[in-house]
Amino acid sequence: MRNLILSLVILSGSLTQAQDVQEVKYRRSSLHVMMMEDASLNPEYKNIVDNTFLTMPFPDKYDNHDIGISSHDILNIVVPDVEELEDKSKEEKKQDKRLRGVDKKIEKFIKDEGVARGLVAKWFNRKADGSFSTELIAERGSYDATVLDVKKANMQSRLLSEQLEDAGYELIGNTFLVINKANFVENEIAATIVYEAAKAGIAEMKEGTTMEQLVKTAAQTTADAVYNRTKEGYTVSTRAFLYKLTWNDSISDVFYTDLWVDESTPAAEKVAKKQLFDNSDLFSMEFVGMEKAKVLILNLFGENLSKKQIVSEATIRTTNKVYAKLQKTYEVFKPKTPLAQVENKGKICTARIGLKEGLQGGEKFDVLEQFTNKEGLTEYKSIATIKVDKNKLWDNQYYATEPPVIEGEKVIQATSFKGCKKNFYPGLLIKQTK
Repeated sequence: MRNLILSLVILSGSLTQAQDVQEVKYRRSSLHVMMMEDASLNPEYKNIVDNTFLTMPFPDKYDNHDIGISSHDILNIVVPDVEELEDKSKEEKKQDKRLRGVDKKIEKFIKDEGVARGLVAKWFNRKADGSFSTELIAERGSYDATVLDVKKANMQSRLLSEQLEDAGYELIGNTFLVINKANFVENEIAATIVYEAAKAGIAEMKEGTTMEQLVKTAAQTTADAVYNRTKEGYTVSTRAFLYKLTWNDSISDVFYTDLWVDESTPAAEKVAKKQLFDNSDLFSMEFVGMEKAKVLILNLFGENLSKKQIVSEATIRTTNKVYAKLQKTYEVFKPKTPLAQVENKGKICTARIGLKEGLQGGEKFDVLEQFTNKEGLTEYKSIATIKVDKNKLWDNQYYATEPPVIEGEKVIQATSFKGCKKNFYPGLLIKQTK
């Protein structure tokens, strides 16, 4: 019955929490997520979609790097001489009309709002007086906060310089921005187009014989049924635009040398450097890519689910689906995940990823071991390859109500892999191969 209500074969976060897997602390990429406002959406559904996005669980494979911008009216930003869309069908052009020149509008938003500068300020716990500190970097990177001292590092302490450089590459350099554009459209328009085309085709069918008449009648009946089934439906879709903070040796050198301020900085110098940072164009974002996903809602009624629950479930699933597509498409955005369990002399190993992350069974993952290279920077080497066991795949999709459970079966709380080794241990990181 539920499959007749929603065509939701997509991804999301589970309400079920595993009771018997270990939570492992590891270095993760950092992420700020926000939404692109769109006043043209149906107000009733816009409120549900917007509220769902703003309150949905944060992607748990990333550190939350929120800088206080949850949404922005990017579509109404005026950018002169924006480029037209590439050649597309009339239908696609109509659908994308609101997004013409959106890349330029996003670039202007990022620059005008100082998004890159805000992400850097967040990393260094910038205070109202402009002073920085390294507590957040030490916490996320498991560095010693008492020795992660910028001023000492600038005095050429090799160990401290290496730690700051490592933190820059491993943490700051893996900071991302995702801007989500949600859409909610009535399917009746598309259903009518398909229906009219079907009727035109049926009208051309021969009906000179009894058999031809039966075939034509059957075709009309099928067309009527499809139209009546889909005309009341809706489509929830999400486009996600992915950007990465630019951080390299040149930028970090200027930042630490010319813009760094802490509690020990003299008052006059602090004021001057605070102003320099506030007006600096040193920091920028680079566009990584865009992906889109959609969920078809065939009916807004049934199985004790409210309209809000159904639309919210579809919104969360399509958002998680588009994140999964970004992760699969762009290597730089692929998250690392720790092995949660290793048992039976390495014959069994699991990780807390599943349907939400787009797994279907058979996907391959590199098992990574962390080490420090000659330059003092963190690197990872692959020590094995494992494959998702399709028979032990965790359903961590989001459900507006309790997820379905087959009576008598043990609920899977983490995905199992084939090819595990006896030298594996909980905390080893895995990353999906291309």
